[in-house]
Amino acid sequence: MTATSPVALAGYSQGGGASAAAAELADDYAPELDVKGAYAGAPPADLVPVADSLEASPNAGFLLYAMGGQLAAYDVDPAAYLNAAGEDVLDRAEVSCTTDAGQFAGLDSATITSSGLSFPQLVRTDPTLAGILAEQRLGQPGHVPEMPVMIAHSLTDDVIPYSVGRGLGLRWCAQGARVRFDPVFTPTHVGGYLAAQPRAQSFLDAVLQDRWTPDSCGWF
Repeated sequence: MTATSPVALAGYSQGGGASAAAAELADDYAPELDVKGAYAGAPPADLVPVADSLEASPNAGFLLYAMGGQLAAYDVDPAAYLNAAGEDVLDRAEVSCTTDAGQFAGLDSATITSSGLSFPQLVRTDPTLAGILAEQRLGQPGHVPEMPVMIAHSLTDDVIPYSVGRGLGLRWCAQGARVRFDPVFTPTHVGGYLAAQPRAQSFLDAVLQDRWTPDSCGWF
């Protein structure tokens, strides 16, 4: 790889969010890179509805990961929101991996907050948390990829709602981006990943070779 090599961005789930965010920032943050395109699979582009989806679900551990990460990134003391049991749960989550998340399945976050409000309620009512998640929302005015992008999302994603990925695509389209949006009919978050992989690879091959890619804006 050289300084002039073409670059493509790709990721799924949390990685899809990272790819989407990098695509928005690329021109300003790394103008020296020749970024040809970006694939964002099931991106958690708006964390408020993602919190709704994860609350008390089999995947509630992912909500702990997300909340812990945001609090750490913004230097917010978890003790401001969590009771003693909540601090213990968050400590355990911070040293666990995705494969360990099952230990938190079905967690009702209202039982671990000092206010008795659930995480989805807190991120809507607490000014600090609401501000953090608003800042993290992708597709805001003035934040749009300058290269072709592809979003794929399962219609029945059980972790990140389909509407979240679609909403990001619509916000990008409204700002003039070239967006290929692929609804995936294979059920679940993991199923969507597997089904989208061949399409994503085809898209990335095309952009790296400067070939035409579809634009779905106005059609989804």
